[in-house]
Amino acid sequence: MDETINGETKPSRLLCSITPSTLFGQQLGVYEYAVYTLLYRFSYGYSRCTCAFSYGQVGRELRMSAKKAEQVLAQLEARKPY
Repeated sequence: MDETINGETKPSRLLCSITPSTLFGQQLGVYEYAVYTLLYRFSYGYSRCTCAFSYGQVGRELRMSAKKAEQVLAQLEARKPY
């Protein structure tokens, strides 16, 4: 199933694979911290190493647009391991 964001069709679910050790010791922006904390809570908080969310779901949980959620996730994934 796909979702359309600003006229662009993307997969409706994303799989979080950002581990705590990846970002340990790095400065995160406000949006990055919020998204990371949400995904961490729904993955490791339930004793799992992944969680499935759509950009729309992340946006609704954090009161931001789906496009902003997509941009922030791209920023987090682009970070180099510490």
